[in-house]
Amino acid sequence: MSAILMLLRRFRADRRGNFAIMGAGLMTLVVGCAGLAVDLGTIFADTRKTQSTADLAAIIAASSLNDPVNAATVTQNNYPASALGELATGTYTANSAIAPQSRFVTPAVGTSDAARVTLNTQTPLCFARYRSFTNRTTATAASTEMASFPIWSRLLSLNGGLLNAVHGAVAVGDGP
Repeated sequence: MSAILMLLRRFRADRRGNFAIMGAGLMTLVVGCAGLAVDLGTIFADTRKTQSTADLAAIIAASSLNDPVNAATVTQNNYPASALGELATGTYTANSAIAPQSRFVTPAVGTSDAARVTLNTQTPLCFARYRSFTNRTTATAASTEMASFPIWSRLLSLNGGLLNAVHGAVAVGDGP
């Protein structure tokens, strides 16, 4: 019995090899942190791409409010059609006194001037292979009707000179 106690005391007092054991434990921690960093980077990059696609789909839907379902396609950005979670038309109030999530309202009856698009996508993770991250992004765009007029109209008359030649070419559409 005393021989066993003596071996245990000597094992406990021996300091050789501690650096290798700590190094192995530390490398496990470093590799785990690197894997987490790669997966988080993938999540953030895919979230930004999904948000850009939702923004574009909302702008397209707001530009053609008569047929927003066909206008807000996300398949051209390599997302499946099932990724389009919600597409709603309504009114948007640009008022900083109102909370941002309350500025878009879906009216029961009336004209719409805005569209809200929600995309739901899955981000596959590299190191946590058996898990995936769900991105849910929402974008709202409003269309504002404005009157416009061309600067170079046919009502403008210039007699002679270079400016008349440029005006004539632009008004007709021939270009200089």
